Amino acid sequence: MLLAYMLVGGTSTVIFYDGAWRDALISALLSSVVYFIGACSVRFRGVGELECFLSSFLVTCLASLVDMYVVGPRGHSHSTCLYAVTFGSIVWLLPGLSICMALQELYQKMIVVGSSRLLYGLLQLFQLAYGVAFAFTLVEGEGVPESQTNGCQGVVAGFQPVEWPWLFFLLPLNSIGFAVITKAHPRQWFGMVLVSGAGASVNLLLANMTGVKAEAVRERLINDDEQWSGMN
Repeated sequence: MLLAYMLVGGTSTVIFYDGAWRDALISALLSSVVYFIGACSVRFRGVGELECFLSSFLVTCLASLVDMYVVGPRGHSHSTCLYAVTFGSIVWLLPGLSICMALQELYQKMIVVGSSRLLYGLLQLFQLAYGVAFAFTLVEGEGVPESQTNGCQGVVAGFQPVEWPWLFFLLPLNSIGFAVITKAHPRQWFGMVLVSGAGASVNLLLANMTGVKAEAVRERLINDDEQWSGMN
């Protein structure tokens, strides 16, 4: 199970967050923290309610310390893509499925079940966000860095994301890792890989379409702002 968590963390860093190979290795190691906290939440009362906060807080603290004192120059941060490392490590805890199921239940007029599931998912999301923000403030003393909100391209010096052909090899490994964590039967793995491939294809298509539109809107806003500044 530990290897499954590490596999999901490392591959998710590359697939979903455009991380580099070094980021994937760090994320795989930090995913073990998420595994051990999850194991403690089963055995010890009270840990389960704070699992998301503790996981995101400890992962972000360790990622920042590794970035500052192990990978980069001593005492200087942002030598790794903290955005990819952090969210790749805690990707298993992201409540996307819970929120989607809650919205589906609300659409089907299952008000009580849908509302409770939605509230639970939002509480998980708030715990993760607060853990990340608090960790950055505690370790780096400057709040969430730019690379955590705008991505790492152009922010991290010498950053080179993994080339896209590797995704065809990493995506099945990611799906199998998720299958092991969810305790799916091996005969269900092939179906999970197919569904994951379809979802990744749709995501890539939408990302390219919306990315082009977002870039056009951004350039239009910049041009309008320059024209307005020239008039004044």
